[in-house]
Amino acid sequence: MLPFPDIGPTVVEIGAFQIRWYALAYVFSFVLGYIFIRRTQKQRGLKLSKEAYESLVFLLMVGVIVGGRLGYVLFYDLGYYLHHPLRIILPFNFDNGFTFTGIMGMSFHGGALMAVLLGIWFARKHKISFFRLADPVLPWAAIGLALGRLGNFINGELYGRVTASRLGMIFPDAQGVPLQGEQTQRVLGELGWSVNQTAGTVTTAAGDTLSNLLHRGWDNAGQYATLINLPRHPSQLYEAFSEGILMAVIMFVILRYVYRDGIAFWTFVGFYGLFRFLIEFVRQPDAHLGFVLGPLTMGQLLSSAMIIAGVVGLWLRFRARETSDAI
Repeated sequence: MLPFPDIGPTVVEIGAFQIRWYALAYVFSFVLGYIFIRRTQKQRGLKLSKEAYESLVFLLMVGVIVGGRLGYVLFYDLGYYLHHPLRIILPFNFDNGFTFTGIMGMSFHGGALMAVLLGIWFARKHKISFFRLADPVLPWAAIGLALGRLGNFINGELYGRVTASRLGMIFPDAQGVPLQGEQTQRVLGELGWSVNQTAGTVTTAAGDTLSNLLHRGWDNAGQYATLINLPRHPSQLYEAFSEGILMAVIMFVILRYVYRDGIAFWTFVGFYGLFRFLIEFVRQPDAHLGFVLGPLTMGQLLSSAMIIAGVVGLWLRFRARETSDAI
């Protein structure tokens, strides 16, 4: 089992106002994009005026933030936000006084979709190829994804499913699982851990005593039971590596050696869908959604559409004339 780093999600806290690492991940991503996307565009033969370039970066920021938020609302929790519409945009919680929460809940699929739509509008307005515009953005989008997933990891959110793997970590705020559950007992056996409910302690295979893993609470079946916080896959790190670092390498290689516009774009779409689809098998489903179609999560359904779109898009690009800009 790996230790979870004691970093804390908050960088600066002034009264009820907080600046979190996750928010800084967005800021760093936009700054890196602003600095480097233009250089990558020039390498691909696209030269925008300073004003046009800054407009493009602004539109991408709007697409990522607004689309990401709306995507979460529509795809993951529409019923809740129909009853609490102000919470779509307000970074505060008034349930128990005044609490700054930030904007909680973003969807990559929503942000990507809106960024693409705004990019298509920008390309048509300036009479340039959408693919030539989009391809150079993608390595930096992947790096932004990696930073965002690191922010999720520091926040201790979007963690993975329970595991006895050596890669497992105990996330302090993770949802406990019923102690008497079949899966719980299997994982405890594989870990070699023993539980003393009377003392409220857990003894590891190495003989260490852990006293903060057991608590009483409501399980998913609505029963009040003893829950235990078990090691989970650090799925945020899996995503940071595959969707972020590995994807960025793939994008840079394609931009360096493949000159046909659109190949990078559709490769990104397809590979993101593939990576996300596979990692969702070890990522904990959203508590309020669970599995939405058999063993599949909402993230897997959305990623399946990306895989199909990526394959079809690549097939069309390889069949198209070299100068074709059609999506």
